[in-house]
Amino acid sequence: GANTKVYGSAFYPFDLGSGGYDTGTGIGGGAIAIIANGTVSVNGSILAQGLSGSLSGGSGGSIYLSATNITGPGVLNASGGNAPGAFSNRGGGGGGRIAIYYNGTNAFNGSVYVSGGTGGTTGLSGSAVIINSLIRDLYLLSNSNGVFDAKQGINLDGSARYDGIYWFRNVYVGDGG
Repeated sequence: GANTKVYGSAFYPFDLGSGGYDTGTGIGGGAIAIIANGTVSVNGSILAQGLSGSLSGGSGGSIYLSATNITGPGVLNASGGNAPGAFSNRGGGGGGRIAIYYNGTNAFNGSVYVSGGTGGTTGLSGSAVIINSLIRDLYLLSNSNGVFDAKQGINLDGSARYDGIYWFRNVYVGDGG
């Protein structure tokens, strides 16, 4: 099918990924929220990715991390699942959403993935943000097209989803996602 916008909140991602409409489609990714008063060390993998299917890929889920300090060389993955072959009716799942909030130190030097899955039609990328909630700095990890749009989402029922108005002291845009 044709690419459509990914859904869910870029800043408060708590939505599950979705699967396709028929058998042979990948299952959507889960929703993971970790909220800690101390340090979160990501030394392994936190996965909310959509699964691949024989007809289409499931969409990525969501990962929300909030802590005083974020550290580690691990992996955060909310990518969409793949669909085999180059048939135009077999599409990859859309990427999910990742948001990391900290108010102390960000020493996370791992990898973040929110790409769309491959197939006859590649799924759209999701979004990844890192926010210093103490001094209101926002770090945007751009999607594969180098574009980030906080209002790019839609709700599961197809209605427009607006995350609201946010005020930040500084905004930094970088590659990733």
